[in-house]
Amino acid sequence: MTNTLPTITRTTSLFSPDISFHEKELSTLIKSSRFLVIGGAGSIGSAVVHELLKRNPKLLHIVDISETGIAELVQGIRGSFGNIDGEFDTFAIDCSSYIFDSFILNGQGYDYVLNLSAVKHELSGQDPFSLMQMIVVNILNHDKIIQQAKEKGAKKYFCISTDKTANPEAVLHTSMCIMEMFLMHRSLELPVSFARPCSITPQEAGELCLMSCLLGENRDTFFPKPVYLNTKDETLDMGRFNTIGIIKNEALYDEQKLKVFTNAIQDLHEKGEWSRTDLIDSFSSLIPDFNFK
Repeated sequence: MTNTLPTITRTTSLFSPDISFHEKELSTLIKSSRFLVIGGAGSIGSAVVHELLKRNPKLLHIVDISETGIAELVQGIRGSFGNIDGEFDTFAIDCSSYIFDSFILNGQGYDYVLNLSAVKHELSGQDPFSLMQMIVVNILNHDKIIQQAKEKGAKKYFCISTDKTANPEAVLHTSMCIMEMFLMHRSLELPVSFARPCSITPQEAGELCLMSCLLGENRDTFFPKPVYLNTKDETLDMGRFNTIGIIKNEALYDEQKLKVFTNAIQDLHEKGEWSRTDLIDSFSSLIPDFNFK
């Protein structure tokens, strides 16, 4: 994996002090654990994969919809690590599909499930079809997969959090906010943690995600201390780590509104047609104060 740090004038990772201090704990957990990384061929996903492989996981499975991305990831892994001690495999599967559901159902389960798949570009929400895809990937898949993880005995579910400084009128930002509502609901059944890898290198993003997944408490959001985030009205723990701040989230959600949202999207699926207005209305049912564009 290419070291990108010199391009931003750092010769070592921002998180080196905390990684070094907790290295023994991280390595022990990883060597004894089974990991599933969804979206593992993306920029952050591949960085997480490399951080795991540095520490010889007991089992590491990678799922990504991109065959090309997986091929490039595997090529890079072979160049960096050679032979891998633990069980390692990749699967070019759409995590929205019944094939993925069967893959999980018939597998042995994982200790940690990291879902880094996402629709990440605001333009993806400009038409009704790509906006529906955003809802499926950024919201409904998470709600499905965290339940599957729990049923197969997982210890933790991890994903990326939204930056509250993002445009509150943007559907991309809103989809991530709604995803967090669903996961706060599910956090009562399975611990979940988040990371906001803002304005850092891919390597540092991988390290931040790893720290949150393995060391974060239920509902924690890890973020880099030197990077400004809008954390107004959020409870912070700035003392546990030298370079990482933690947002201590409460399980805030409205279960009835989540059901209404899910049912509305399912009804549109069954109907087989929908407008962008239909989908925006479903967003508004959960976040009525936002003026969506």
